[in-house]
Amino acid sequence: MIQTKLKGMGVALITPFKEDESVDYDALMRMVDYLLQNNADFLCVLGTTAETPTLTEEEKKTIKKMVIDRVNGRIPILLGVGGNNTRAIVETLKNDDFTGVDAILSVVPYYNKPSQEGIYQHYKAIAEATELPIVLYNVPGRTGVNMTAETTLRIARDFKNVVAIKEASGNITQMDDIIKNKFRVLVMTKKDLCDISVTNKWINYYENLGYKVVLTNLSSGDDYKDVLNATSEVINKINDIRKEKGLKPKEIKALVMGVPNVGKSTFINKLAHKKVASTGNKPGVTKSNTWLKTKYNMVILDTPGVLWPKMDDKLVAYNLAATGAIRLEVLPINDVAYHILECLDKYYPDKLKERYGLDKLTDDILSDYDIIKNKLNIKGEASFNNISKTIIDDVRMEYIKGITLDRNDN
Repeated sequence: MIQTKLKGMGVALITPFKEDESVDYDALMRMVDYLLQNNADFLCVLGTTAETPTLTEEEKKTIKKMVIDRVNGRIPILLGVGGNNTRAIVETLKNDDFTGVDAILSVVPYYNKPSQEGIYQHYKAIAEATELPIVLYNVPGRTGVNMTAETTLRIARDFKNVVAIKEASGNITQMDDIIKNKFRVLVMTKKDLCDISVTNKWINYYENLGYKVVLTNLSSGDDYKDVLNATSEVINKINDIRKEKGLKPKEIKALVMGVPNVGKSTFINKLAHKKVASTGNKPGVTKSNTWLKTKYNMVILDTPGVLWPKMDDKLVAYNLAATGAIRLEVLPINDVAYHILECLDKYYPDKLKERYGLDKLTDDILSDYDIIKNKLNIKGEASFNNISKTIIDDVRMEYIKGITLDRNDN
């Protein structure tokens, strides 16, 4: 059975250069020492970050040997072995010395722009040429071709030594297609603020996709225990599979991820029964990936909020900005505020009347804003932007409750 040791946080080594463009091997060793001392879980050697295409064969061999010798088995090494010449890669895998290498990272062939079948055959040849674990590397922005989720899963299914993928397409839908058969718990937070009738539609939607869904209010009570129970169900399924394979049960390790400002760190603090993760009512509070111990035999990886690299749907962007997942500086503040008013006007007219004194929106936004200013008792001169910010803050600071902006009305 292929056993991969790649767990936790891996660091891609850069290649330091001197002024004369030769490799600065002393600086490289200092960097390796620093990463070893600061608990990196594994090193990625001769990857994209290392500027590998600019190195000579002799430089690559020297870097490989020096890093392996310096690490001396203390942490795993993931070595970049890729290119667009399948035959040359196979020869390298068959003839080179890979002592001290724990797995290889192999990029999708670049420049040639192979078909999906061509990509499959490329990795088939590589997988059959080595017993080392293989990490696929899909980075279409550099290679010029995207390896689809279907091809990725086909390769992983057919070759047992393909153990992981570095998926750098930036396509979250594609990433989701790759991991859709993994056990996942979908936590919907802030149930005290939502429109439960709309949220129930979303729960049904995701349950039909195979998710375990938990609706919670993490700010009070013991709702977090519902997440624990759901997670335990998933872990029991995983350990049942391990038992069937003759493997021992494993410690629960969970990745907590989602868009910014939805309560990920609050949830972790609940599990730990103390403040181990920073929280705040704004995006960007969590700055880096952090492993955190809890009292429930579970290790949690807290991650910064993730967003799509590009949002083509303006309504999605406005919803995220209104709820605090996107900084106000990113989108026009007046557009976000008016989007909130439009949603209230269409779906929650009683709340529009109660909070802002408007029976309905008119075509005269200046007149509407004057009514809002008077209703909220905003004294003195109030700029258009200030009133817009107040409207957004009403949602973010939870003055308006029982609404859901992202609709599932199909």
